[in-house]
Amino acid sequence: NMETAREDARSYYQLLVLVGAIALVFFAVSTGMILSTVTRQLQADSKRIGMLRAVGADEKTILGCYSGQVFLSLALGMALAVVIWVCLDVGLAYCSRGIAAIVLFSLSCLSLCLLLLRRRVRQITNQSIIENIREL
Repeated sequence: NMETAREDARSYYQLLVLVGAIALVFFAVSTGMILSTVTRQLQADSKRIGMLRAVGADEKTILGCYSGQVFLSLALGMALAVVIWVCLDVGLAYCSRGIAAIVLFSLSCLSLCLLLLRRRVRQITNQSIIENIREL
């Protein structure tokens, strides 16, 4: 019985490490995809951002224009993950832990995406306003 319990504990630990590694890969990929999509849109809208800056918009306003996409992407992803988790019916004892993990990963991803988005917007807004007015 002791040997079986040790074997079960080892296999459970290996499963946790595997699931953690998979979650980390998905976290990195989803963060990268969301941020690259918003970055491409920021670069495409550089003239519009210049116009907003020329009429007096600050960095917070510009950030608010693009952070909605990040919220929507993560909200849809989190909702889909919760639905899949519940449909798989892993077990009532683990269901609340799994949903809590999904929410924790989503909030971490949201925080990282918003931090990196703020950095990208700051890079664009650090350009000269005079150049933005000339482009208009």
